[in-house]
Amino acid sequence: MRIEIARNVIEHLRKFPFNFPTSPDNDEWKLLEVPFSVTDEEGELLCQLKPYSEHIDDIAKRLGRPKKEIFPLLDSLLHKTWVLRTGTKENGRYTAVTFGPGASELQMPWLSKELMALYGKMVSPDDKYEPNEVISYFRVIPRESVLPYDTQVLPSEVVSHLIEQANDDEIAVTECICRKTSKIMGKPCFAPADDQCLFLGAFATTIVELDAGRLISKDEAKKRIKRAQEYGLVHQASANARPLVICSCCTCCCGALKSLVSGTHQLSLKSNFYAELDIEQCKGTCPECIKICPVKAWTLDKKTQRPVVDLTRCIGCGLCAAACPEKAIKLHRKDKPYIYPDSWDDFLHLRMKQAGRDKHFK
Repeated sequence: MRIEIARNVIEHLRKFPFNFPTSPDNDEWKLLEVPFSVTDEEGELLCQLKPYSEHIDDIAKRLGRPKKEIFPLLDSLLHKTWVLRTGTKENGRYTAVTFGPGASELQMPWLSKELMALYGKMVSPDDKYEPNEVISYFRVIPRESVLPYDTQVLPSEVVSHLIEQANDDEIAVTECICRKTSKIMGKPCFAPADDQCLFLGAFATTIVELDAGRLISKDEAKKRIKRAQEYGLVHQASANARPLVICSCCTCCCGALKSLVSGTHQLSLKSNFYAELDIEQCKGTCPECIKICPVKAWTLDKKTQRPVVDLTRCIGCGLCAAACPEKAIKLHRKDKPYIYPDSWDDFLHLRMKQAGRDKHFK
């Protein structure tokens, strides 16, 4: 691709909800060359696509180009991991890929040390808004078995419902990109990387098209969730009520959880719940909540010899409540729960508005 077209593509993608990374070597354009080289014609089309899904007929009408002319370009961009598709090839909706949850999973079959080195040196440019003013792209899904029975729980907060509401032909599973990366780098994780991350909707359709994952049934998806729970993993999903991504994460590999533990991540990676200890029911004979907490929210009070939770760190995952042998820990709903936008497009529109970028795609 000619460098001037590459720069136009990068300028266009920097208007998207998740921005576009920069490189200390000023070679971020290489992301358009690895693992696949984008052509000049594909780059020019990419500069005209939106971060929201559009039917191919609407794209053709908006651009004033025949559908048969742009379809091969869209299909090629999909196979080069720059476009998502939901529906059939000739009658689907297409979305330009943003740098956010699931994007790197599209490149799973081509993951290598070389590709990881390229992504590793990229940094996210500073935005003009404070992190807490914009919706994070992930949310935590609490452990279903410990959700409070005496309070309102939204369907979008129950992982089994998220699987049930998906279309039968739009549920896919792939390897965990974080744990596969750790394995390639010689730091294998205690949890399985194979067939663990779940994708729904457009991501499922695209991942299967790219042979980066495979379609599975709802029952098999639930088995993957159960296996993740047995390993004490944290369920995270894209921050909308009907998510495209459901990950099962560990603190040794997951970038979001690692940065929360280290204090470098400021975005609100939390659920609408928090953990609370019944000190009278707790015998103080086991440190299970302290050991299992993925973000080190629980510590031992030396005076009372009972665990205490730091609610500024608690992400409401429910792992502590599930592990407590005395059932002394309960999840409670926050007084002001966050109501997540319904679809992925709704989420993108909200994030764009909060980031002051919606003006680019009126």
